[in-house]
Amino acid sequence: MTASVGSLVPFNVAPTVTVGFRAALDVAIVSSLSLGLDLRADLPASGEAVETYIVAASIVPCIRYPKPFFFCGLVSLGDFHETGVDITHARSGDALYAAVGPRVGAELPIGRRFFVLAHADAAFILLRNPVSVGAVMVFQLPVVAPSVGLAGGVAF
Repeated sequence: MTASVGSLVPFNVAPTVTVGFRAALDVAIVSSLSLGLDLRADLPASGEAVETYIVAASIVPCIRYPKPFFFCGLVSLGDFHETGVDITHARSGDALYAAVGPRVGAELPIGRRFFVLAHADAAFILLRNPVSVGAVMVFQLPVVAPSVGLAGGVAF
């Protein structure tokens, strides 16, 4: 079993570039297969009278071959939150965030128990929630939202 925490830079899931945080637990099924649970929280990002963020959990099955590389699938569910900013009668709302896609990366050992991992994801957004101010749509989740991440971890 491994645990890791790190940063995430998701693209196109907010009106401006944002950063997020990721925590993960992975359990080895056999030497080259693992199953993980990721928790993700993006910092709020503002643009055009709206602020958004995503908080989500993902199931992450991975093939870990050839080492140190891994190839995974992601199934993510969570909350897409929006809030009006700098406008009269601003409202907040929540919508279901759902995405699937691949993750590729490398896990580089540091000694016997510690490691650094880097990954790139491509989330195919299943629910493209539009964000409107009045009758004007100011933001919508894209079809594909890439992200990159860097984390440190420990093996138990």
